[in-house]
Amino acid sequence: MLDLPERRPKESAGNYARRVLEYNIVHLKLMPGEQLQEKALAEQIGVSRTPVREAILELKRGHILNIYPQRGTFVSYIEEKRGEDVRYLRYVFESQLVEEAAVAADPSLAASLHDIIRAQRLCMANDPDRFLRMDDEFHRAIYASLGREDLYALIKEHAIHFDRVRWLSYKLNTAERLIEEHEAIARAIASGDVPTARATYEKHLMHAIADHEALRKLYPRFYAPEAREPVR
Repeated sequence: MLDLPERRPKESAGNYARRVLEYNIVHLKLMPGEQLQEKALAEQIGVSRTPVREAILELKRGHILNIYPQRGTFVSYIEEKRGEDVRYLRYVFESQLVEEAAVAADPSLAASLHDIIRAQRLCMANDPDRFLRMDDEFHRAIYASLGREDLYALIKEHAIHFDRVRWLSYKLNTAERLIEEHEAIARAIASGDVPTARATYEKHLMHAIADHEALRKLYPRFYAPEAREPVR
């Protein structure tokens, strides 16, 4: 059964169907390689088949679903290159942005980051969904403090492949380490220590890369070589 996020006021059936599918793919309720049935999805989501079909086509364009003629629709496997592309974009932008944030040393940003980290600590043991939302919020706050929220939103539009890996990484018990790294980044920004801000951010990213490599070995069935066939 699918998990059903609450439908937003005035949200179209198509947008809601897409959001439900994305949520369940990221949270591995719909597993890599799993075949999807349009009728069953429509019944579970509570919409007609037309918006489900539209959502499937949109997710296919984002390489989140694969449609094979005369076979059906399948959840894509985790493609390392797509996750690497998002990490590269974040490195290019965020390593510069944390430096700019440290130069600014804005007290309101420091307070916001402190509050976010505190919220992460409160939920890290029993609410992984909220924990990862707070992880997003930590990074978004840095972009927003420099007037770059639109840039963060643009990156997030392409982050679903990366987000599946983040969800898996929670199983590696990395939450405490991630919080400690956030604390180090926040301290460097608050104190105006530009070199340390960049160095701690780069360390944070390198740990994410190492986690991805560990997950590839632990969950090989979620990853696939380029020519892998869908599950039958």
